[in-house]
Amino acid sequence: MPRIIYFIIIMFSLLPLWAAAQPSKITFRDRLGDSVQLVNTAEQPPKPKKIKPLRSEWSAGFQLSTNGWGVIVDYGRYFGASNFGNQSDRFHHVNLFQLEIGEIKHPKELRSGGSFLGITLQPQSYILGKINNFYRVKLGYGQRRMIAGKPESGTVSIHWTYAGGLALGLVKPYYLNLITTGPTRYTEDNELTFINPGYINGASGFGKGFDEMETVMGIHFRSGLHFDFANRRKLVAAGEVGVNAEYYFKKIEQMVGQDPKSFFTNLYVVIQLGRRN
Repeated sequence: MPRIIYFIIIMFSLLPLWAAAQPSKITFRDRLGDSVQLVNTAEQPPKPKKIKPLRSEWSAGFQLSTNGWGVIVDYGRYFGASNFGNQSDRFHHVNLFQLEIGEIKHPKELRSGGSFLGITLQPQSYILGKINNFYRVKLGYGQRRMIAGKPESGTVSIHWTYAGGLALGLVKPYYLNLITTGPTRYTEDNELTFINPGYINGASGFGKGFDEMETVMGIHFRSGLHFDFANRRKLVAAGEVGVNAEYYFKKIEQMVGQDPKSFFTNLYVVIQLGRRN
């Protein structure tokens, strides 16, 4: 038999032993994975700090209206930011709780001269024919709903605002110092002297009549446009213009010769400052 055939037979006989001696690729890879670790030595950038979203605000402001003045305090809770891409800093609606304290004046009120440059024109200025001061305290609940947002921090957002609730009227008698009788409030019996400047020696002090104050319950509603022009994230700086209506369950006398009223309306403007949280 040729030698080449012997050689082939011997090679095929040793082939199983040679194959068994070789490590499998899977086992080799597993061991490589167990023994080698890749380490990333590149510097990791710091994770940006997540800004806490704003939830609420409070503000206080001064109000001027066509028939008086007031001081107003607002507390608001934000909602609806998810409708604007969850950007609650610039896009949101507000649930509002309001407290307002002020005075309603009669359009016929005309104050007399007091003093000018230290020269006394009259002992103390007064309002001729005034019967009562009419103050009011109002509690309200409402909303501010966004019309246009703040795409940039220095621009203005516009909201439609509305609120309503309870009103408490405070009616304080108005006293004049009459030459004949001293501090005097109006009655039908003293009308001729009460409205005669020749008998009047000025108005009594502001505190006169508080112990005779009467209260009158009522309701109110207001609506307007609110302009937020704050340029800082946590600052409230805003103005508002609108219309206000109040109804009281008893007619209020304010001036001699004028019919008492239970329904009052006015146009108003408010400037407000405060904080967001």
